[in-house]
Amino acid sequence: MAKDRSYEELHPEVQQRVNRQRRFTEAVPGGLPALLKGTEGSSSTYQGLVNPQVRRDYALEGSSTGGYVMESPYLRDNYANMGIPDEMWMNPENKNPAQTASHEANHILARKQLGAAANINQKFDELLGDFTTRKNKAGEEEKKYLGRKRTDFVRAASEAYPYLKEKYGIESAYLDPKMLEFQAKAGKLPNLLYEQLATLASIEDTQGVDLTKDPVLRKTLFKDRDVRETYNALTGLRMTRLDRHDIEPMTRVEEPTTGTIDKFKRMIGFAEGGYVENAGNKKLI
Repeated sequence: MAKDRSYEELHPEVQQRVNRQRRFTEAVPGGLPALLKGTEGSSSTYQGLVNPQVRRDYALEGSSTGGYVMESPYLRDNYANMGIPDEMWMNPENKNPAQTASHEANHILARKQLGAAANINQKFDELLGDFTTRKNKAGEEEKKYLGRKRTDFVRAASEAYPYLKEKYGIESAYLDPKMLEFQAKAGKLPNLLYEQLATLASIEDTQGVDLTKDPVLRKTLFKDRDVRETYNALTGLRMTRLDRHDIEPMTRVEEPTTGTIDKFKRMIGFAEGGYVENAGNKKLI
């Protein structure tokens, strides 16, 4: 595994990108806990990182960017990306560092497992069975990810944005309909999923709620049980293992049924949300 390799063994291009950012930014002594003194919120997902570090990037001042993480954008570097230290860069003017840290921690956990944060998109398709298989020139079977259910989720998340803003106070360009319109024109609409998942997960992480049990979202964004199970597998601490007894990272766990009627609906393909006892309670890992 890449995380067992020393930093010096990483792809030289990855090293250069990370080291360049380190030279021009400032480390926050104490990391996120120090930033949160006197503010509301926390981030349990951040605590799931290995030696997490936060750095201030003053070049972000005056911009709408809250923060970012580093990785090489090239497919050939995915393996090397897994070994990049768990660092994130934050806008010094950030008004909600806990939420940003949670968002970026989701990207780091995805990067550590899949080699790049955006690879969550294909993993979403895979867990939902939204792909076809074909043989390549070498005669080996490979998957072609379709992104149909991913596109549906991206649109549904954007439609839920007004509700998310009102109830949870979230502000996110990735959920804004204007962003969807822009990405659709570029033919990249399904690619927004991994950013949307990190944003939704940051709400759960910092506000102690489970969005898949929200009674309103249960009728829209999370009405499909397969989608709920996949979302839970690809967000927060379910992307890693905190203990050797934990399930494998990014593994779907079947939701418990609440009664005979629910079991019958599941058997005949009914996957709609419906009533959930203690809706909105804190998500369990």
